[in-house]
Amino acid sequence: MLLSSNTIAVALVIVGAACARSNPITIAHPPTPLQRDSIIITVINDHFYEARVHAVYNQGLRYPLGVMGMKRESGPFTIPWHIEELAFEVDMITIAGRYVSDEILVQPGDLVELRIPPNISSSAFFTAIR
Repeated sequence: MLLSSNTIAVALVIVGAACARSNPITIAHPPTPLQRDSIIITVINDHFYEARVHAVYNQGLRYPLGVMGMKRESGPFTIPWHIEELAFEVDMITIAGRYVSDEILVQPGDLVELRIPPNISSSAFFTAIR
């Protein structure tokens, strides 16, 4: 069966849209915890500006991860694990804008990867905060 160029173009748009809405936070659950009381975080900043990032537990505990350079990977960072949901606060340094990610559940020893998208202001997983 041959596909027309219109069918292929529509398929590529659907795949592209699906990829654009993918969650910027991934969690790897190693078979055995690396550390019983902490999690390990890597941050990939795909944005064109530097960003200051904090890991924030829902009870208000904040852990500064530092300033992430533009278009680079930083980490790994080790923070204590708490029995709470975790979110990330991202403060874009050069441009005005602070954002918070959706909350995630983590377990001790988890490897968490946070990806700051180049279009953070229109991301479905980050909410602008004032």
